[in-house]
Amino acid sequence: MYPPIFNHRMKWTRLTLAAVLALAATGCESPVFEDSFEGDTVDQGKWIVDAHDRCDLTVTQAEALDGSRSLRIGAPNGLRCEIVPRLHSRFMAKFLREPFGEERWYRFSVFVADLGDQGPTDDLGENTIIAQWHSSPDMLPRQEIGRGPPLALRIHSGRWGITYGSDPRFRSVSQFMANNWHWLGPVETGRWIDWTFRMVWSYGEDGITDVWRDSELVMQSKGPNTFNDLRGVYLKLGLYHPTGDQVLHVDKVSIGNEP
Repeated sequence: MYPPIFNHRMKWTRLTLAAVLALAATGCESPVFEDSFEGDTVDQGKWIVDAHDRCDLTVTQAEALDGSRSLRIGAPNGLRCEIVPRLHSRFMAKFLREPFGEERWYRFSVFVADLGDQGPTDDLGENTIIAQWHSSPDMLPRQEIGRGPPLALRIHSGRWGITYGSDPRFRSVSQFMANNWHWLGPVETGRWIDWTFRMVWSYGEDGITDVWRDSELVMQSKGPNTFNDLRGVYLKLGLYHPTGDQVLHVDKVSIGNEP
């Protein structure tokens, strides 16, 4: 437990930082992102690559959906092979994440080439993340750890699932919070699947989480859907800690403020 004067200073520090970030964003339109990987390589001006050097991220004409190319992501068992959309300048990206309290639409298409060599299991920890909205913990004397992404699209034992969680407290305790599962049915390999997420990020009751798979509404929820952080979440796409050597294609990625 921190002393009252410390808590008071932390509160005002948080408010001051929030005001600075709000002023920095004033006058700027909310960023809109689109990419269908039509270049020869991953566009470093549009994407941050967060991947182990053993990952294979190749723009290819195989399995293209929109246009003539898609991004092939080959991930060895257990490694991180992800890409992050650049929504702001390199400097401002350190401070600005996805906005709280505003409607945000995320769209992307994935082609699961195979599910790897892992057999059925009841262990929910044995899963592969395809998309995650990663949190941005506040800089606190006691680090906020172990929360997990407040929203993630995963594959577990041949099934699609969404994990989710939230916390209204200013400082989250060190425990895994985003451990709720919403099941979406079996994974169909060898074909493109279109995903749409309509989000209003909030740690209060005004949050919205709507998810469509191939134009079918598969999840609808109102209420808190993220953590009480100064900065919001940011999207990561790819293969995170796959349960076996896996291949995924990604195409037609967009982020916007309207349907």
